[in-house]
Amino acid sequence: MAPREDTTDMVILVLAAGESSRMGRAKQLLPWGDTTLLGHVLEQVLDVAIQRKYLLLGARAQRILEEVDVTGFIPLLNPDWELGMGSGIAFAIERIVEDFPEIKGVMIVLADQPGVHAGMLRDMLSTHALSGKDLTACAYREKAGVPAIISGPYIQALTTLEGDRGARKLFSENREELILYPTDQPISDIDDLQTYRELHMDHFGYAPQ
Repeated sequence: MAPREDTTDMVILVLAAGESSRMGRAKQLLPWGDTTLLGHVLEQVLDVAIQRKYLLLGARAQRILEEVDVTGFIPLLNPDWELGMGSGIAFAIERIVEDFPEIKGVMIVLADQPGVHAGMLRDMLSTHALSGKDLTACAYREKAGVPAIISGPYIQALTTLEGDRGARKLFSENREELILYPTDQPISDIDDLQTYRELHMDHFGYAPQ
């Protein structure tokens, strides 16, 4: 497949629909600098030159919309968010295809990875374009994870995801189309308060209460 440079048929999807059950509160709304965890991720995504940006919400959707500035994003509200990430991705991609049938690729970003920054996302897009492959994912000890870019025929495969499994099975079953993107530093998900406090300390020099 020839390299692709045009991003007008690409979209970005930010996943922020989870309940954060292990946190005991909405991690999307945890303080991060002068904004929230979700607000920080949205700021990074806004600095990427892709016009169509979608935000998948589920648990506490109304509160998040009231407290976070989502200007520049098209919110998608998943009524079945309890079914897990895979089901949520399938729901979002189906809605995106309805809204934007010309879609050729999607970059998926998580709302709980504050280490992700705009420069990295832009570089991933360039890597994906030059590779001529349809799958690009961050390398986590030789395993593929998000942020990730899925294009071509694999977009349809996203609509078949179920339960709490994300796109890793898609990556593992299609290694010949997969580019592993090396990150300059580990990218951690925030799944509990201890991780949140540790990452906050690393970024800002103090641990929140």
